[in-house]
Amino acid sequence: MNSKLSKKETESLEALLERLNIEKWDLLLVGDGSGSNWNFECGWGCVSIHRDTLARKAWYGAMNSGTVNFAEIMAYIQPLTWYTSREQQLRKKGLGSKFRNVHIVTDSRYVQSTGDRPGKGPSLKNSALWQMFKSFPAHGILLHWHWIRRDTVELNQFSDRLSKDARLTLKRQDLQTQVEERSTPTRSIYEFNPAE
Repeated sequence: MNSKLSKKETESLEALLERLNIEKWDLLLVGDGSGSNWNFECGWGCVSIHRDTLARKAWYGAMNSGTVNFAEIMAYIQPLTWYTSREQQLRKKGLGSKFRNVHIVTDSRYVQSTGDRPGKGPSLKNSALWQMFKSFPAHGILLHWHWIRRDTVELNQFSDRLSKDARLTLKRQDLQTQVEERSTPTRSIYEFNPAE
């Protein structure tokens, strides 16, 4: 059986929520990352769905250097940071809720298992990024992690394409070559700070 969904087999949002046993939710994030290791570019993509309006928003970005796991994490940090800021503004106006349930859907076992076990010590891969996730509950953002098989959800397929497009767009820019061409010094540093 082909794991990719055809147009006829596209799973509805309601069916996805039911399959993942998601009942209480305020925001749904379905994301993906693209990359290999620190010697190459990485990209990420995510789709957020807000329960109140069912509005969907695409989130994406890229960096000139990063692992695939780094990119997988960034797919969620970007929209979570926006959502936290938005909720803080609503609370200041007396409109926000004390707690919001955010469900994160990923095809990365690493992201799902690490997200389910917060606080796994400093030896954790990408521990600095994972520290950011610890801050969201202090702002009333409760995170719930779900793993799905790759390419079985249309939103995951879209996030995958988004992450690859972001990475490849950055790669085509060849910004490192431009920096190297513009930053070749005409004088040595010793001419600016001669030794005494």
